Amino acid sequence: KNLEFKPSASDGYMCYGDDDDNCATYGYLYNYETAWSVCQSSGWRLPTQEDLQNLLEYLDSYPEESAAYLKATSGWEGDPGNGNDELSFTALPGGLCNAEGTCSKVGSLGYWWTSTEKSRTSKYVLKLSGDEDAFYANSNLDTTFFASVRCVRE
Repeated sequence: KNLEFKPSASDGYMCYGDDDDNCATYGYLYNYETAWSVCQSSGWRLPTQEDLQNLLEYLDSYPEESAAYLKATSGWEGDPGNGNDELSFTALPGGLCNAEGTCSKVGSLGYWWTSTEKSRTSKYVLKLSGDEDAFYANSNLDTTFFASVRCVRE
């Protein structure tokens, strides 16, 4: 499930729309710096874009449905909406927020940080949408945005 760790610094994470119920459902949204730091515990790290590419290659036999294997069986708006969650990733669409706290896309889009740099100020993210079952491993976000986090074992 999406990370729900509440770090000691108060400015690097938030609940979507400043609503604690959203944190209970979708986990916290983190800016990149905080996402990186909360995953750096013993044996854990942020995934890389290569990790996402490897996952996509694993799912390649089902390219039109690859995201459905990651998406939860409920909670997604759009068509086709929910997935089948065959990999037990149980991705939920936590949306994203900008540095000013303006949030959008909860219920329809999910973004998860990677540690791979796209440019000096942006990182690659996993992006899943309720409007399709495609898997995007090449999307990117400015590091000041707030997005979901999944840490992976080293």
